[in-house]
Amino acid sequence: IINLCVNARDAMPEGGEISIRTELFAPDQAFLDQHPDAKQKPYVLLTVEDTGCGINEKILPRIFDPFFTTKEVGKGTGLGLAMVYGIVQNHEGFCTIASTPGRGTTVKIYLPGIDRDAEKPADSPSPSLSLADKTILIVDDEPMVVAMLKNHLESVGCKVLTAENGKVAVDMFQDNKDRIDLIILDINMPVMCGRDAYQHFIRIKPDIRVLVSTGYIMNEDTMEVLNMGAQGFLQKPYTMKDINARITEILSQDSAN
Repeated sequence: IINLCVNARDAMPEGGEISIRTELFAPDQAFLDQHPDAKQKPYVLLTVEDTGCGINEKILPRIFDPFFTTKEVGKGTGLGLAMVYGIVQNHEGFCTIASTPGRGTTVKIYLPGIDRDAEKPADSPSPSLSLADKTILIVDDEPMVVAMLKNHLESVGCKVLTAENGKVAVDMFQDNKDRIDLIILDINMPVMCGRDAYQHFIRIKPDIRVLVSTGYIMNEDTMEVLNMGAQGFLQKPYTMKDINARITEILSQDSAN
């Protein structure tokens, strides 16, 4: 939703209107024909619509491609909509986009509905390893992700350092290598990517614990970092319970060794 709204905002430099709607959707035959993997079951339909500049129909089919952007050089990575598409696919959903130049764009996301009463998840046991007094370096170029994760980790007693790209992270790690217990590392970042940063980290301190976290499914760069020795992978979006469990698991292995 954030990525869709940021794109909508950027399409309206002189102002406009963004609307977000949710509704139940029952697939008809036309929808099933258009999406062969769709099932005859209720979906939750999320619609994000803007009154911006719109998108030319010639480039509309490429709009979800990674690194494709209609923005000026230096003002877009071309990853926002690709991330949306990947997240929706991972949830067995579908994305459609319609746009009229000069009038706006409508993105529709169809997510499978739950056809039974939601079960209350069982309380998970408290982690055996306390995160209090652990120092964690967050390396991510998304300010909202960093802020959310930093606030959470500090709330459970961690000391947190942050870096917005790999180069800043390497410099910070060089100065603080003896007190950093774990690094949470994004892969796709400007200036220096996570893969290159990881190579610097293990040269500085070969036994540093690293949790790779990215919005993409397992790609070549992520696989390379894991094959080089990173201890874990967590795909965005994740819950705070997920991040606690993965950090605890990695640091517990370190303690056991």
